[in-house]
Amino acid sequence: MRIRQLVLVAENLEKTTDQLLQVFGLRVCHQDPGVAAFGLVNVLLPVGDTFLEVVSPTQDGTTAGRLLEKRRGDGGYMVILQVDSFERADARIEAQGLRKVWRSSQPGVVEAAHIHPGDLGNTCILSLDEMAVPADWIWAGDDWRDYRQEHLVSTLLGVELAAEDPEAAAKIWAELLERQANRDGDGWHIGLDEGTWIRFIAPPERGPGLIAMAVKCSQSAVVLQRANELNLPVLASSLELGGVRFDLID
Repeated sequence: MRIRQLVLVAENLEKTTDQLLQVFGLRVCHQDPGVAAFGLVNVLLPVGDTFLEVVSPTQDGTTAGRLLEKRRGDGGYMVILQVDSFERADARIEAQGLRKVWRSSQPGVVEAAHIHPGDLGNTCILSLDEMAVPADWIWAGDDWRDYRQEHLVSTLLGVELAAEDPEAAAKIWAELLERQANRDGDGWHIGLDEGTWIRFIAPPERGPGLIAMAVKCSQSAVVLQRANELNLPVLASSLELGGVRFDLID
């Protein structure tokens, strides 16, 4: 079980995507027509074999649109974890009485489900996905490997979620993921496989939600300089883009 995809919601898909491409040296590998069912358009960008997705609403009344209004701008939207047994994960979802707001099985995908953020400590949507071939990632298209650019950033390592009660939220997630929630400074930490992790803290001024991502970066100075050139907020080894903080990890 590991972080495989993290999702941003943006008012202006083209602007946010262009900033991600310029700052991190990434390329767009796919646009998924399936997200139209949610009233969205999107782009997928491979970061090694993990993915950044940006979604933007195309109609009124979408979950993404309501989040933009609630948080008064762009921000984090969803965490997608890859699991090796959806059947086992689904049993835990049912045992905890968590609401599934979407479920799908299709060629290449054994099963995937989105869980209501209100049942997860009012943090964000969580998706648990099992691929028929674990190394594949159907949501990113068939040829995503051809678009990987790893000279600056190479994988998504972690995500930080803000919750009104970080301890309670962490324990809900930990029970669902069959992991341990441990105290971590002013927050709570859940370790996943392949060095990935989820951290829970008290909410900043903008309120609860997905507020930060950690990315493995081999050339932090280059990335931060590019962010400066775009007039993006930069602090030490972090930058702000798309309404979230990106922490650069050597």
